Amino acid sequence: MAYLGCSIRVFLCAVAAVVVIAAPGAAIASSDGATPVIGGIRLAAPPPDVVSGCRHAAHVLAFRVACPTRLPAGWSTDVPICPTSQCKGQFSMTAYFPGPPGYVGDAPRSGHMNVWAIPVSRLTDAGLGCPGTRSAGRVSFAGHGAMWFACPNGGSELDSGHMLLQWVIRGIAYGVSAHGHSVTNRRLVLYVAEHLEAVRRQD
Repeated sequence: MAYLGCSIRVFLCAVAAVVVIAAPGAAIASSDGATPVIGGIRLAAPPPDVVSGCRHAAHVLAFRVACPTRLPAGWSTDVPICPTSQCKGQFSMTAYFPGPPGYVGDAPRSGHMNVWAIPVSRLTDAGLGCPGTRSAGRVSFAGHGAMWFACPNGGSELDSGHMLLQWVIRGIAYGVSAHGHSVTNRRLVLYVAEHLEAVRRQD
């Protein structure tokens, strides 16, 4: 699995540990020996708006941004990537992506995914995560804990109806989620979380 050598930042090693512990033996199919495919959904490099959004967030925010380096192919950003004037103090991106026959996310053959980071003290007020929901699983790594949540439908939170993986590092809560409580979505979320890259501010 990528990033397990811990030759990169501790942040990435911790995230990789979450994936390995939470999903032992989770196979990643590849149609061409190089492109990962999970449940018929191809994972690809992020589009330009994600890359630029991460750079902007890293410049504006006072904490380290975790930017995805692999996302479902066909990723179509739903709303402007935070921070903006409407969502200050947080990093978040949300998007739709196409799914194969038989996949059900927010609708048949349509997926919805969120990636976010925010100080723990602001988590609930920002409408992220699914407060009050019992954990659907827990793992520990490098002195930190990571938890699965099967967020219920109908809430006002961004992750309503999503399968969410959430963890905290140095007072910052990080989350990756996908709509629908399926095995495929757990594997997608784990893969995206494993391939987050810490982006530092560049003056």
